[in-house]
Amino acid sequence: PARPAAPATAGIATALITGERAGVADSDYAALRDSGLAHLLAISGLHLTMVAGGAFWTLRLLLALFEGPALAWPTKKLAAAGGLIVTGAYLALSGAPVSAVRASLMLAVMFTAILLDRPAITLRLVSLAALVILALYPESLLEAGFQMSFAAVVALVAVYEHYRSWTVRFTPSGHLPLALRVLKIAGIYLLANMATSLVAGLATSPFSAFHFHRVSNYELIANLAAVPVMANLVMPAGLLGVILMPLGLEAGPLGVMAFGIETILGVGHGVSALPGAVTLVPAGPGPALGALCLGGLLIALTRGHLRWAGLAPIALGLVLWAGTPRPILLVDGDGETVALRAGDGGFAIVSGRTEGFSTERWIEREGLSEPSRSRQGLLTCDGWGCIGEAGGHGVALVEDGRALADDCRWAEIVIARIVVRDCPSARIVIDRFALWDGGAHAIWRKGEDLVVRSVAETRGQRPWSGAQ
Repeated sequence: PARPAAPATAGIATALITGERAGVADSDYAALRDSGLAHLLAISGLHLTMVAGGAFWTLRLLLALFEGPALAWPTKKLAAAGGLIVTGAYLALSGAPVSAVRASLMLAVMFTAILLDRPAITLRLVSLAALVILALYPESLLEAGFQMSFAAVVALVAVYEHYRSWTVRFTPSGHLPLALRVLKIAGIYLLANMATSLVAGLATSPFSAFHFHRVSNYELIANLAAVPVMANLVMPAGLLGVILMPLGLEAGPLGVMAFGIETILGVGHGVSALPGAVTLVPAGPGPALGALCLGGLLIALTRGHLRWAGLAPIALGLVLWAGTPRPILLVDGDGETVALRAGDGGFAIVSGRTEGFSTERWIEREGLSEPSRSRQGLLTCDGWGCIGEAGGHGVALVEDGRALADDCRWAEIVIARIVVRDCPSARIVIDRFALWDGGAHAIWRKGEDLVVRSVAETRGQRPWSGAQ
């Protein structure tokens, strides 16, 4: 029997087959994320396309090998029906996570188009798939997975439609010697992989920066090396292993799958260790992402010189992103953890835990890997609380009500974990009731004014927001 898979490869194999990612080591996930290969872990469009698309082409090839069925049967439609069945089986096996359901619906629409004698790869069909998904899961519109999936698909289909005539020009000619035909096919395959990785990477980078505040700089290199291994080794071997499991013959295919996973992990760790592998990006505003999306859609959906008009919204989005004001003070929902911006622009956690969910998210949104300033010297503290400055404005962190009168006279911003009933001199007061009602708060400087916004205000009054 084949040797047992190492825990690292076993965890990733489990994630690819069942969608359960708890067994993936943190170091491996970080390497795949920083190298731009994290999308390989989620059962989504890439994996379902490999499995269902592989089943489609395999069935069509097998039917074409026999003269009778090839001449008398609609082999393409039969293969599409087989692809639909395989899609449903893989979806059921994976436990139907939202990303897999979304990709399955998209593939179902495309296979149905083949059954109805319609083109399967068009922007109209992509829009129909998006409408079906949004009709069933309207909340998907705001999810990073939906946005990145359709950004990549729209970009790839637009490029395919624009350069479709090139496939005829570069189709290997039967008049060439066998060696040249093999080289030509290999060259086309390499160029197609390079173009796919480049286009998909460019299309998804704004969403990666917006949602995850990081961009993988060597994503193209990593995907060129890893995606062919995933498509031609890992997924076929995994599918064969699952098919052979009831017979107890899965050891061989799963051993091949483990070898492919080890190769991908080697690529991920190698690329993520390169200097400058990741660029951390400060959080951008929604209008900036909207402008970038508008520009991308104009380039993808229009024809001729009009598509270059999309560069204007893209430039506007980049300007809006770069000009985004940064908060001068942040306080979490229970008032324990406070971060502020020092006079020199440095960002520091000055109260509470320096590690935790809130602080990690704050640091990410600043485009940092750690606070750029230590808390030393930013606050003066005693047993009743602390005082200091944030962006040139006096700040008081009140722990004891006996300090409240003095702090209210001096500070422009008062943060208190107690109830504050009277503090007329302060411009902004965030006390226990404000934290309980609004959750975490952020404060910005707008000219000479101070603007405060809470999680509750950002979330808004919606049916799914809960009682406010």
